[in-house]
This record gives sequence, C-alpha cells and structure tokens, in this order.
Amino acid sequence: VGVNIPAKGEGRLDVRDCDFLDHRGTGRADACAIRYSGNLLGTLSLEGCRFIRNRLENPENMSFRGRGGAVNAIGCELVVTDCEFRENAALLGGAIATNQCEVTITGSEFVSNESLAFAGMYCTGGVSLSGCGFTGNISASGIIEAQGPSDLTGC
Repeated sequence: VGVNIPAKGEGRLDVRDCDFLDHRGTGRADACAIRYSGNLLGTLSLEGCRFIRNRLENPENMSFRGRGGAVNAIGCELVVTDCEFRENAALLGGAIATNQCEVTITGSEFVSNESLAFAGMYCTGGVSLSGCGFTGNISASGIIEAQGPSDLTGC
C-alpha cells in the first residue's frame, strides 16, 4: 500500500531530506506518501524531499484513481522547498493535490508525473511558484490547476 502519514490538527508537520519511493495506493485514501489535514490552521512543510514513482491505481484495471499521487493536503498552508516529484500518478494532481490550502513551492522539479487532470498539481486555493521546473508531465487537461490567486516566477 505504501507509506501514508496521516496528520491532523492545528500544528506543523516538517518533513526534511526524506525519500518516498515506489509506493502504491489502491484503497480509498488519497496520496501515497503524505496526506495532511490541517483543519484550516496547520502547516505542512516539505524540504529537500524526493517523491518518486508513487502511484494511486485501481487494482482492477490499473487506471489512475484518487488525488495527489505523492502529496494530498487539506485545509493548511503547504510549503515545498527544493523537492523533486518524479513519475508520480493519480487521477487528479499526479504529484500534488490540495483542497483549501495556500501553496508556496520554491526550487522544486516536477518531472514525468501523470494524471487524467493536471499532472503536476491540482490546487483549490492560491499558488505561488518560484524557480520550479516542469518537464515531461502527461495529462489530458494540463499541468497546473490553481483556483485561487496565483503567482508563477522563473518557472
């Protein structure tokens, strides 16, 4: 099934210099590596991490399912610095999916992620991207979906 870090509350979860490799999610939960629910007050911080080949799949026909192949964050501030998202897959948001989050991503790479919708990330809140790279991501409907105020600089 893979590693899932369920975190709830108003606190902060800091993840630094960690690798999340080759996890498969086939159940109902979203995200193979990290799922964080912050009750609109928490913060999830990822720094120097690698998320590689984490996939949410339907075991019956191996189609994609769920949100956020690597990371799913709900009701929080998501801060990502110098991370690599490579070959992750989900139905929505191949690498990252968020709901009611403010997202800040700096110096991170999104390479060869897959989804039916938005291979890099799907975010219902605002997104700020700075110095990020997007290469070889595959999706029927785009690479980034940001439904709030957004700023992309040097990407």
